[in-house]
Amino acid sequence: MHDEVSGSGQAYCVIKMRNATKADAWRALNASAGFTGAYAKVCITVDEDIDIHDPAMVNWAICFNVRPEEDVLVAKGKPPGLDPSSHPPGVKSLDVRMASIGALLINAVRPWPYTPVSLPRVEFMERSKAIWEEFGLPELKPRMPWYGYSLGAWTKQDEEEAELAVRGDYFVTGKKQTGQRQKP
Repeated sequence: MHDEVSGSGQAYCVIKMRNATKADAWRALNASAGFTGAYAKVCITVDEDIDIHDPAMVNWAICFNVRPEEDVLVAKGKPPGLDPSSHPPGVKSLDVRMASIGALLINAVRPWPYTPVSLPRVEFMERSKAIWEEFGLPELKPRMPWYGYSLGAWTKQDEEEAELAVRGDYFVTGKKQTGQRQKP
């Protein structure tokens, strides 16, 4: 995603990545920051489930995935281009070879597997949306995430217990957990 800001050529760049490692994300961020010209003053990497055209989703990724001490870096030495923040007011001649700006690099790719999005599965949400539309209620415009999905930390046992709950057999899960109790 990039949008021109007041015609200056400065951009906000969001890079969507599939199954990215920390190293992959940093390679992409550094490549973006190293792009010749005054491109991308703010560069962010996100996972593939993030809608890069939805600022709320990008902000969600930053808030829930970024550990500032490890995932934020300021890259210095980019050419200033038309960035007004790089040219102090009142300076008559500015040696452009000496002028530079920085780029804010943010790795907002999940650092490890997370538990699933805590919403019903897509088939349940789609059926609910269809019923909503059958009643002629106002149009829904769902934003991701509008249904639950795995973010990597969901075991086969978790899936089985979720299926039991969907079928109404949640008591089976309770019995299994009762058997796992340990005496103090």
